[in-house]
Amino acid sequence: MEIEQVTQSLYLYATDHSGQFPTERAWITALIQDGYLTQYDPDAWIDHDQDGVVFTYNEGCAHGDSTEILIYLDPDRWQQGVWVGFADGRVEFLTHESFNHCLEAQLGTNDP
Repeated sequence: MEIEQVTQSLYLYATDHSGQFPTERAWITALIQDGYLTQYDPDAWIDHDQDGVVFTYNEGCAHGDSTEILIYLDPDRWQQGVWVGFADGRVEFLTHESFNHCLEAQLGTNDP
């Protein structure tokens, strides 16, 4: 499963649910059950570096906010950067420095 598909599914879900994204505990189940993810491929959820992380979902984002990271792939997966899905539905590949800066600003911490 590609991050573009997941990000768009989350964005459409929130669009159809008064701007509310699914809860963190049930986000993938909600997307599948409500038909937003129709091509669910379990092989895409493989933990490539076996650290327990594939996607990280940030509950509580503001629908349409172009600065909030909604979901991202394992930061350890690529040396060059991180694939990030924003709450406005777009996806970008950020350098690790840019990713850390954005996430720190969003979470209000120095430890992403």
